[in-house]
This record gives sequence, C-alpha cells and structure tokens, in this order.
Amino acid sequence: MNGNIRIKLAFLEALKGYRLIITLPSLSSFEMRMVLRAFEAEVVFIDPAQGMIGAFEEAEEIITKISNSYIIQQFENLANSKVSCLCTFWYLEPWKLA
Repeated sequence: MNGNIRIKLAFLEALKGYRLIITLPSLSSFEMRMVLRAFEAEVVFIDPAQGMIGAFEEAEEIITKISNSYIIQQFENLANSKVSCLCTFWYLEPWKLA
C-alpha cells in the first residue's frame, strides 16, 4: 500500500471513527509515522527485510485476532487499477489541451 493510500485511509478512519491498523516497515519515514499517528491510526512495524510479503502476513495474523476486520487488497482489486487509470486520464487531459 503506498503512502497516499495510507494517509487517505487514516483520514477516513479518523473522520468515521473506524479502527485502522497499518503494517509498516520500521524504516518508514518519520513524516509518514507522524501523519498516521495524527489521524490516530495504529501502526505495527515490521522488519523491512520482510517487505510486502511480511506486511501482508502480519496483517493476516492481526485479522485473525479481531472480529469483523479485513485486509484492503490494493493489488488484488481490479477496480483499483481502473480507477487509477481513469483519474490519471482526467488529470492529464487538460495538459493535452494546452
């Protein structure tokens, strides 16, 4: 999950009063940590050598302990790439007209 998505989720979590737990490599930037904490997201740090696989495995372990929880599947959700392409198209369109 990239930084922008983390921040957006933390913002929504704070706005709606949800609980958000994010698995994050321990080498993540200080700024990212502070933004997530400002929105009261819980951050679980993992060994950076484990990479995305380690983050996903940690998230899977967490949801087994918390009822009514799930993992947002950024890379497995086909709609994610469609929305990204659509938004990018509309964002770039004005540049084509100039």
